[in-house]
Amino acid sequence: MSDIHIVLKYNDNLYRVDTIKEHEDVIKDKGKVIWGIIKPSDGSPGVDRGKIKLINEQIKKGIETKAFFYTQGRITAVGLITKMIDREEMKNSIYLDLIPEYYRKDINRCVAGVELSSMIKLEDDTFERANLYRFGTEFGSVSYANRVNPMYVSERTPRSYFFKNYEKNIVNLEVINKEVAYDKVNTNEIVYNVKDELDYIKSYIKNHGFSYNDKLIENFYLSLKSKPFLILAGISGTGKSKLARLFAEAIGCNTKNGRFMLVPVRPDWSDSTELLGYKDMHNKFHPGVLTNFIKRAINDINRPYFFVLDEMNLARVEHYFSDILSIIESRKKDGDRIVTDPLLNKELLDEDSFHEYGNLYIPENLYFIGTVNMDETTFPFSKKVLDRANVIEFSDVNLDYFVGDIEEITEKVLNNSFLKSEFLTLNDCLDYREIIDDVILVLKKIKVSCIIKCNR
Repeated sequence: MSDIHIVLKYNDNLYRVDTIKEHEDVIKDKGKVIWGIIKPSDGSPGVDRGKIKLINEQIKKGIETKAFFYTQGRITAVGLITKMIDREEMKNSIYLDLIPEYYRKDINRCVAGVELSSMIKLEDDTFERANLYRFGTEFGSVSYANRVNPMYVSERTPRSYFFKNYEKNIVNLEVINKEVAYDKVNTNEIVYNVKDELDYIKSYIKNHGFSYNDKLIENFYLSLKSKPFLILAGISGTGKSKLARLFAEAIGCNTKNGRFMLVPVRPDWSDSTELLGYKDMHNKFHPGVLTNFIKRAINDINRPYFFVLDEMNLARVEHYFSDILSIIESRKKDGDRIVTDPLLNKELLDEDSFHEYGNLYIPENLYFIGTVNMDETTFPFSKKVLDRANVIEFSDVNLDYFVGDIEEITEKVLNNSFLKSEFLTLNDCLDYREIIDDVILVLKKIKVSCIIKCNR
């Protein structure tokens, strides 16, 4: 079984102090500190004694056991655990001097304590958010939004923050951040055999009773690989929405784990408030469905997320989606990551929401899919929209069917490297000049053919 660590949630506004700094100061003065886990109400359960015992046994084996401190949407610090203390032991007066003064009066409300000998502040928690998963699961995602405290986690890639010859307890952040940047690159380096994975996806879809042309599924994959926005167009009933859902499920993205979302577009959408959010008369920001989805995707950067707009041309796409299209167009490389301009304008956010949503962008693991019915009830697309998307047309319905024994196929969980774009500009693919020349030659022939047809 993997090593066990904990996530501790806190709120600076509860006591109106800098919680991490208060605990660091005790470490500097006493050499260690007690982080009290305070129950929110009298009926709150204590911390699982079995977990306390397991953690203490792990510490005795010399395993670096960590506490990750979480507040307002990010992990802000990491601490080295030297002991877990249960509810009864916390009442012992010997621990009083190791508790920051601001909450000593609440010691009787503590359901457990965490003794720490070192703490490290984190400026960037990208690696930690991608690296942690729920203890005792097969890489189950951590639900930071729930009220459970503490949460028990393990590391996909174990890394040491403390067992080194640092000069002091509060270590050099520059060193840590360089190591995190290195680890961030390594966590995403998973190489897939594309043919094998596509064969598996085709089998998964067929196993669920749906028949699509193999080339269609391959084009679906290649379209997402080259651009994060795909439009599926055609007459009603050709399986556009179903293909998006089944493809996503095949690689581990579904509504249950929150990595697949289908949003029906309404004809009255005239701006982006439903997707991005709005500010009310009291100057309070209310996030839209896409804003919250993007926040989850950023916090799970190494796994793909699918956002499907069903019947997206029931309203004029340029009216409610133009802001997002412009942001998609701003994609650029930032080291090993692909980032964009900020998702939300500062003017849209109030002071509280700015800390939570102000740094959002469209992450590299988010894929937009729009399904489109071309009939008299819908609006046509502008060139701006079509220029920023790949389009697959569903013009045929396969009337053949298969009846027989089908081997049960379960979904996989694929890393985002399966879909992530490798090239954003021609400068990214200079090692493939011959292929570039061949593709440009084909495009020139298509252009000439189109001109001839238009002039007839």
